[in-house]
Amino acid sequence: MRVIWTATALADISRTYQYIEAENPRAAQLVAKALRDLGDSLPSFSS
Repeated sequence: MRVIWTATALADISRTYQYIEAENPRAAQLVAKALRDLGDSLPSFSS
């Protein structure tokens, strides 16, 4: 199984990134990567 990202989900991550980037660009990168990594890891929790 693999995660299929919707356009809405990707846009949400992008908006989150842009919001955080205004104050802390490095933190924005880390948060965006963490969100993508967590989403991509969801299949490992399937039964």
